[in-house]
Amino acid sequence: MKLVRVTVLDRNDVAPTWGPGPWKFQISEEAPPNTVITVLKAHDPDTIGTLTYTLVSNHHRPGDRGESDADNDGTQGQFKLHPTTGQLSLAEALDRETKERYVLKVRADDGLQHRDIVLHIQVIVRDLSDADVAF
Repeated sequence: MKLVRVTVLDRNDVAPTWGPGPWKFQISEEAPPNTVITVLKAHDPDTIGTLTYTLVSNHHRPGDRGESDADNDGTQGQFKLHPTTGQLSLAEALDRETKERYVLKVRADDGLQHRDIVLHIQVIVRDLSDADVAF
């Protein structure tokens, strides 16, 4: 008599989940490109492979969830997100005088389902041209 072993794999029927927020980060305008802001991690108990992380366009009406037109102006290109590690970093230096607040939407995808979170990034620290200079 031969023994046959059968392993039943979990069906991928649960979307990734994000831990509790708040998803708010601050970064200095003096931070150079490639500065790591955070490493995002979602959890998915039934994913056999790897979760994929992507930046998603903010397609909402101004005023939704308290966000303004300035939050939806396509400036997510100033950030980059590694698709497998979830490392969020600067693609270019930020200028607080141009924009001091960014709202990014990040998606965690397991190949069948996805879940999005909204990140709030505030640019801080005045540059030397902002400082009061005493003579």
